[in-house]
Amino acid sequence: MAGTPDDPKSWPWLQAQILAKGAAIAESLRSGVGATDPVPNLDWNVGRLGAHIVSIPQMYLQAQSGDLTFPDIDKVDEFSDGTAAAVGTTEPHELADLLVPELQTFLAMLGDDGESPAKFYQWDLTAQQAGGVVLSELLVHHLDLIGATGEPRSVARITGDQARAAFAGLFPASQHVVNPEVARTCNGVIHIHLTGSHGGDHWTTTIAGDTAVNTPGKPAKADFHTRAEPVSLLLTSLGRTSQAKALLTGQIIGYGRKPLIGFRSQNLFHDI
Repeated sequence: MAGTPDDPKSWPWLQAQILAKGAAIAESLRSGVGATDPVPNLDWNVGRLGAHIVSIPQMYLQAQSGDLTFPDIDKVDEFSDGTAAAVGTTEPHELADLLVPELQTFLAMLGDDGESPAKFYQWDLTAQQAGGVVLSELLVHHLDLIGATGEPRSVARITGDQARAAFAGLFPASQHVVNPEVARTCNGVIHIHLTGSHGGDHWTTTIAGDTAVNTPGKPAKADFHTRAEPVSLLLTSLGRTSQAKALLTGQIIGYGRKPLIGFRSQNLFHDI
């Protein structure tokens, strides 16, 4: 995809954001926090969280060689423990030294063309979409980390452009991890409008049978509409803030002729 580091829709911009966020996380890991310090609202300590963050580019690098498959849903925690253990350390300073080089290696593997083929586990994405998924993980886990380091929230601030770039990867990726039991209860078409510059972004989720497909753009007709500030939707989608709060403050607005579809689809996709 053409563009420059100043264009939030471009691959160079996304690459720069991934590296900058990696560097910021590394600084937080060097802030004096200990490996055994607890992370608020997570079952992990700092060492376990840091190892998971470093494992992200390692896993996605492995996926590009066709050597990584998504685990059975009931074994996701076991899979995560294994990939974190494979990093080989839980010491924050050592993890900080590893993170940016691992991200650089991952991005070098993807190359200079954001439209080139890439993998999300065993499924096909573009390089830019895979990068968006990785950015989403870095964004949310930096917020987790500063809960332990005590740094101000501004250190891990997420911008609307970053959230929209993350969704540009999360939407194509998540359709491969649909919860079929949920899908069967909410067949229909959902229109999602992420607000922002130049009108924001529009996505269509089409749920049929036990599948769901996410495509960019507005649907001709929708059963339910969601209009959302992208950072709020990212944090609610990943369980880092209350959906009720986002709804009450107008950060997320849902409406449509079939409101039950919006309600029932809240857990449509498994956590990735």
